[in-house]
Amino acid sequence: MPDLPIRPHFKSHGRTVRARDEAIEFNRMAQRVANHVHALILTTPQKVQFFTYDNIARPLGLQAEQVRAAIGRGDYNGISFAVDPLDREALACLIDVSGHPQ
Repeated sequence: MPDLPIRPHFKSHGRTVRARDEAIEFNRMAQRVANHVHALILTTPQKVQFFTYDNIARPLGLQAEQVRAAIGRGDYNGISFAVDPLDREALACLIDVSGHPQ
């Protein structure tokens, strides 16, 4: 199971303007996915949590493959977390329950 808080997979900037712009856009999307998952974790009371990539992607207007590329440290269909009280405190400091960074 991945550690919390989630560290999205960021792309490094390429040599061309197009590659740089694509990397910047991907990195923004990856951070948005991580923030959304943090909010899901904070609003789900269970200690062990599983989220499918489809369920993460849908409210963000993304495809499951994009979510998998952004945070994929789980299995093929989704990602599981073991959440303890210290994890919840750390996430609460990073993000509010609406999914916006603080």
